[in-house]
Amino acid sequence: KAIFIDTLSFDFYQENKPWRAYKQFLMHFLAPLLLAKYHGASQLKLMSNYLDGIPLPLMASLLPKKTKLNPFLFSNIYLPAKFESKHSEDYQGKAKEGMLSKSGQIKIIDSLYAYIKDLKLNESSEWGNYYTKTNYSNSAFLEKEKILNRWSNSLSPKTIIDVGGNDGTFVRSIKMELEQAIVCDIDNNAVDSNFYQMKKQKETFMLPMVLDVLNPSPAIGVNNEERASFLKRISNFNPDVTIALAVIHHITLSGNVPFEMSAEFFGKFSNHLIIEFPKREDSWVQRLLNTKGEFKAHFDFYNFHTFETAYATYFEIVEKVEITDSNRVLYLLKRKDDFQN
Repeated sequence: KAIFIDTLSFDFYQENKPWRAYKQFLMHFLAPLLLAKYHGASQLKLMSNYLDGIPLPLMASLLPKKTKLNPFLFSNIYLPAKFESKHSEDYQGKAKEGMLSKSGQIKIIDSLYAYIKDLKLNESSEWGNYYTKTNYSNSAFLEKEKILNRWSNSLSPKTIIDVGGNDGTFVRSIKMELEQAIVCDIDNNAVDSNFYQMKKQKETFMLPMVLDVLNPSPAIGVNNEERASFLKRISNFNPDVTIALAVIHHITLSGNVPFEMSAEFFGKFSNHLIIEFPKREDSWVQRLLNTKGEFKAHFDFYNFHTFETAYATYFEIVEKVEITDSNRVLYLLKRKDDFQN
């Protein structure tokens, strides 16, 4: 297991010298946590615009006014933000460095720890409890697990990526030992739930990840090379199998993405794709189609015949199974040699 140790961040303690990384800690750790607490975890995407952490004056402006009365936030956000704004044009470095005893620094660290450990997300979402309100019957759900296991046994994957994997339920249902499984979902609460299940069950093979398949993370930083894009990282990961259950109707109908484009997208992931296709009669599909109003006719192409034709450019069908007591079909697809990464 690779462990990154930032040796340049180690320094010898000097009496009465303040903690030099204090501001960096506030920007990289405290500010994002506060952003999630007061505005929702989806706002953490702001971090991609601020690689050096969220500026404290910006964070102070985003907090509710009543938080100025909170002694902790006043001391650790508002005062540092005011100091930064005041000395932002101190090009000659005339501002004097403060002095702080060792006991004072320990008190700051203790207060940061005490506040952060009690932070919680106060939000719910449509997908956070998805499996309690799915349109699957219990028998259809169990059959879906059975098919997934049968195909997994035939492929014997060691690495998997589950796109739209919610809280990791179906990856956990695979009755074989995996070396690594990346479970992605657009819903922060579902990913959070997966993480806590991992901690509780002491699972080390799974990596929960927030992912919007309609807007995957781009390459950012210097020359767009400092941090690789999601697609580049997945290409390097090169999983044995990609699982995409109950996502294609959202990509197609919510995202207005044609089958040809989603086929190309999944073709970049792995040699095998297990994908679920909800038929036009499916209740979720009908719900999405009804939101289109007068443009509903533009989505007449949404049917499994068009789906199979589009995906045939990149994949060949190994097997397809209609899930009983549902309007859904599971496909096991193999990427064509012409489109190997």
